[in-house]
Amino acid sequence: MNELKDFDISEYLDNQEIRDEYLAQVLKNGDKDEISKAIENIEKAETLKS
Repeated sequence: MNELKDFDISEYLDNQEIRDEYLAQVLKNGDKDEISKAIENIEKAETLKS
């Protein structure tokens, strides 16, 4: 049986509109740790895009 790949949200944050909505939702519902992680994910997504 094949192993499942770990989910990495940064792979799906492939345009600015999606990144903006993701951050807006985390700011609305998240705590400081979730906000920090969201910013890391967005930075990683932007690095992957380059």
